[in-house]
Amino acid sequence: MYLEKLEIKNFRGIEKLELDFSEGLNVLIGENNTGKTSIVEAIVLALSIGQQKKEVYMSVDDFFIDKNGNKKDEIEFSLTFSGLTEEEKGIYYEMLTFDPSLSSFKVKFKIRYKLKRDGGTEKVKFLGIFGSGQEGSYIPFDLMDLFNFVYLNALRDSEKDLRPQRGSRIAQLLLRLESSKEKQDAHAKRLTDRIKDDEEWMHLIEKGKSKINKHLKEVSLKGELNKVNLEFIPLEFSRLVENLQLILPYSSKEKNKTNEEIENNSINFTIEQIGLGYNNLIYISTVLGDLIERKKIEPSSYAALLIEEPEAHLHPQLQNVLFKYLENIEKEGIQVFVTSHSPTITAKTNLDSVIVLYKEKDNKISSLSLKNCSLSRKDRLFLQRFLDVTKAQLFFAKGILLVEGISEALLLPLFAKIMGEDYDLTKNGIEVVNINGVAFEPFAKLFNSDNPENRLNFRCAIITDDDRDTEGNLSDRAKKAKGLEGGNLKVFLLNHTFEYELFIADKANGELMKSIFRSFHKKSNIKGQTIEGEAMDLVNKLRQYKEKALFAQELSYRLKDEAIRINFKVPAKIQEAIKWVVKGNER
Repeated sequence: MYLEKLEIKNFRGIEKLELDFSEGLNVLIGENNTGKTSIVEAIVLALSIGQQKKEVYMSVDDFFIDKNGNKKDEIEFSLTFSGLTEEEKGIYYEMLTFDPSLSSFKVKFKIRYKLKRDGGTEKVKFLGIFGSGQEGSYIPFDLMDLFNFVYLNALRDSEKDLRPQRGSRIAQLLLRLESSKEKQDAHAKRLTDRIKDDEEWMHLIEKGKSKINKHLKEVSLKGELNKVNLEFIPLEFSRLVENLQLILPYSSKEKNKTNEEIENNSINFTIEQIGLGYNNLIYISTVLGDLIERKKIEPSSYAALLIEEPEAHLHPQLQNVLFKYLENIEKEGIQVFVTSHSPTITAKTNLDSVIVLYKEKDNKISSLSLKNCSLSRKDRLFLQRFLDVTKAQLFFAKGILLVEGISEALLLPLFAKIMGEDYDLTKNGIEVVNINGVAFEPFAKLFNSDNPENRLNFRCAIITDDDRDTEGNLSDRAKKAKGLEGGNLKVFLLNHTFEYELFIADKANGELMKSIFRSFHKKSNIKGQTIEGEAMDLVNKLRQYKEKALFAQELSYRLKDEAIRINFKVPAKIQEAIKWVVKGNER
C-alpha cells in the first residue's frame, strides 16, 4: 500500500494543490518558497492523528491568507492509498472506497481543521477524520496507529538526537528489535546478575556498606535499627538502551617490532567529534533501521520516510551514495518522500519519481509529476542520460533558454545584461541550458503540452540555427524545431548560424568580430562583397579551424570593456527570446 494522491486545501501558502506520488521514491524539487516543507508536513500531520507524540502541530498561522488579506477558516487534507493487498482491504475496511475507473479498491480518508474565532481570539479545532471520502464515517483512532512514519526536518539536530537520553533514536531501534517484555526483562536481569557476580564490585559495595554502618551505629540509640544494606536497583531494559553511547572507531595502520603492519583500533570518536555530514548519515541509518523493524513486525502497516534536504552537509559523492540507498528502500515496503535543492540528487533521480513545484504569476503554488508529462519511453531515457548536474538546474529555474552549444551559453547572459538590468538572467532566475547539439525534442516536451497539468508552467525558449540553404530555404531540422512550439515553449530561429546573426545585426558587431578573428590569424582576412558575405566567410572559417568556442570566449572578454559594449547590438531575435523568457508577452 502506498500514498498515491494528496490533496491540500488552505494550508499555509497553498490554497489548493493536488499531488500524484509514486510507489517508492518521490523527490520534491523547486525553488525556495514553493511549498515543499508544507507538503511534507501536511503528510506528517495527517499520519500522526491519534499519536500522543507529534512531530508537527497545527496552529492558527497555518490557515491560508488570500491576496485580499482574508484568512480561510478551514484546512483539509485528503489522502488516497493504492496497491492494496487482500489482507489490507480487510484491515482498512472503514477507509475503503471503490474506484470504478480502475476496478480497484483504495484507502481514502480526509482530515479537517476549523479556525474558531471568539472575539479577538483564534483557536484551532480538529473536526475529525473521515473515511471513504464521506463526512461522518467513523474511523477508529487505533487504525491510525498502523500508519508509521519517520520525519527528518531540514533543521534536524542529528548530534542531539543521537546522544544518550530518554527516547533516543538508538533506544527506539533497540526497543523495536527486542519488543518482547519478557525478553527485555531477561536481558536486564542477566546484566544485573553479572554485576552481582563481579567480586571487585561486591568488595567495593561491602566497604561502602561497612563505612555507613560504622557511623550509623554511633549516631543511633541502642535497640533501634542501625544497619543498612546496599543493593543494585534491578536494571530496566529501556534505561539500559537509553544510555548507549554512539562512537565511531578509527582504525589506523601501525608497525610492530618486527616491522609488520597491524591495525590500531584504540581511537574512538564520539558524535561531538564527528562532522555534521557523517552525523546525518548515522542518524538516517538509525531511523531507517527502526522503520524497517516496525514494518517487519506489522507487515500490513503503512511505512513512510520523509526527509527534507538529505544533501545537508554532504559532498556530491556522498549524496550519490545516500540517494542510491534511498532508491532501494522501497524493496522494504517503505515509501520515501524527499525535498531537495540539489541538482546532484535531481540528476540521479528517475524522472518518474520527480515532482516539480513552482509559483505561478499570482503566487499560486502548482506542481507537476514528471511521470505525467507526454514523454515517450525514448524521450525519458534520453533525458535521464543527459540530465547531468548542470542541466538538472532547469527544474529550479523561473525560465529556461535552451541552446545548441557553449558559444550561446557563454554569451547569452552577457547579451541580457547589455539589454538592461530588467533582463539580467541571474536576477530573474533564468537558466541557460546547453544541450550540446540539436536534440531539443525531449526537453521541449517538458514545456509544450496544451494541458497545463502536463507541463512545467514556466517559460522556455529554444534558440537554434535555421541552417538555411543558398536559396533561403529552412533546413528540415529547423522546421522540426519550429514545430515543437506550444504551451510555454517558443522557438526562435537564427539566420544561418548564431555567429552569422551576431555579425549582420550591426556594422559595429561585424568590425568587432573581424578584429577578434584577425587576433587569432594575423595573415588571414575575412572576405566578402557585402556584410552578409563577410558574415558567411567568418562562419565557414570558424568551422574550418574549429574555433567557435574560443571565438565566443574572446568576444565575451572584449564585451566586458564598456567602450566596446556600448556599441554592440544584440540581434533582434535573441532579444525577443530573452524578453519572452523573462517577461512573457509583455513588451
